[in-house]
Amino acid sequence: MTIKTDWKLNVPSFAMTALASAAGCVVAFVVLQSDVKALNGHVLRVEQRVERIEARREADREESRIQRNADREAVLTMQGDIRVVRQILEGMRTSPSGPR
Repeated sequence: MTIKTDWKLNVPSFAMTALASAAGCVVAFVVLQSDVKALNGHVLRVEQRVERIEARREADREESRIQRNADREAVLTMQGDIRVVRQILEGMRTSPSGPR
């Protein structure tokens, strides 16, 4: 028993299968391309957010450094003032009392 192929029926079936496969590939390609573009846009937005956060952190570090320097200068000024007051007080203590 042999199977006889009816080519009149199979050619349109093969053509429809090939067209459907090609259309499926095109649709898959278009969908994947749109997903890639959306992902690239998302990555770009995330990178911009990270850059803003890094810039804000750098500004905070700079502000903190400036504040530390100002605090250091204030402490040095107070130390100088304390030395002057100490010298004045020591001068008053060691100066001879005048006649009374």
